Amino acid sequence: SECSSNEKDLAKKYITLWKMKWGTTKEIVINQEPPLSGPLQDVDTCDNMHSTKLVAQVRMMAKTDTITKKGYLYTPENTDDYWVKRWFVLRRPYLFIYESQKETEEQGVINLASVRVDYKKDLEDMLQRQHVFAIYTNNNAYILQAISRQEMQDWISK
Repeated sequence: SECSSNEKDLAKKYITLWKMKWGTTKEIVINQEPPLSGPLQDVDTCDNMHSTKLVAQVRMMAKTDTITKKGYLYTPENTDDYWVKRWFVLRRPYLFIYESQKETEEQGVINLASVRVDYKKDLEDMLQRQHVFAIYTNNNAYILQAISRQEMQDWISK
């Protein structure tokens, strides 16, 4: 079904908000020290509440040797018009993202434990790109583009 003009405008607004940068790298708190025992100091101060935006949960996970699929996909980078080619490796339950097929340094990892993979023609029309699909996690959404329809269907089915 066709989207109305209002629906397209709303979808564009959501994508613009989704791509916005919130904060700077200087605001990311990296601390490897264990928490202090006893009551927390200055918990209710505005400075303390403002400085801690998000707290990450990190776990060391061993990679499995079983690769379900690997290949290049395109993903948007900062602006609507610039998409970068990245090497993706599917080792269930994770999708690893690398700069190239050398797989030397991970650019990112997506936990696929509870995701929804979706293809909608309307998304392709709005982005003016073919073979586009999305992965929705509890915390984020990832838009990816395959080089062909067959390749897109293969990624979606895995």
